[in-house]
Amino acid sequence: MFVIRGKQMEALGLATAASFPLRLAEFLRETFPRQTAALDGPALVAFAGDGIERAEGHGIETERDICKYLSLMVTFGRDFDEDPAFPWVAPILLRRDLGPTLRINRLCLEALRHEHEAPAHPATGAVP
Repeated sequence: MFVIRGKQMEALGLATAASFPLRLAEFLRETFPRQTAALDGPALVAFAGDGIERAEGHGIETERDICKYLSLMVTFGRDFDEDPAFPWVAPILLRRDLGPTLRINRLCLEALRHEHEAPAHPATGAVP
């Protein structure tokens, strides 16, 4: 039986965290090829890193929830969480009485109701 010590777990956690923007960029490229086509690899990784920081700023921290948040960024724009064109976003993100997973899930459901508001050309409006 193997025993993983605290320092080893910490090193594994750091390695996983370091690879997350790369994995997220791959996900975005595969899921949103048209919207991300204008970005080269390093720019897409930078976009993913920015999205991770923005999501974490809202208390969204699990990989799955951050992935959903970035999907919304690609669809509605990098600053969708601050954009007055989407007044339905902030009230959901500010609901601290709800846990982060419930907030992002509600945000995704609400986004489906408002998907017609997404930029017509997300490649120029959603991703830098």
